[in-house]
Amino acid sequence: TPGFVPRDVARVEGTDFASELQLGLDRTSSMHLSGTSTPQITTGRVFEDPTGGVGNDGNFVSLDREAAKAASNQVRYDVVSVLVQAELSDLAFAAGDGKAG
Repeated sequence: TPGFVPRDVARVEGTDFASELQLGLDRTSSMHLSGTSTPQITTGRVFEDPTGGVGNDGNFVSLDREAAKAASNQVRYDVVSVLVQAELSDLAFAAGDGKAG
């Protein structure tokens, strides 16, 4: 897309998701949790990212940069999934009274 400048999200500590994206969560059923607790959420701010450099058509998207960001997200996901699996295994072990299952 000629002239396109990609947007990215920078993580910002101390802000909440709803205020950053002007979104709110609605209870559509009385069975849903009220959401009255104040979770510690890390959100981000959206910004234009022209650092990939401009191409011949004025497009600032760098395929190499986007592929590197996707790979970085995949590594983060893999690490978190391994940690969660370990925690769930520990919980299953404790729930089974110390018997491996």
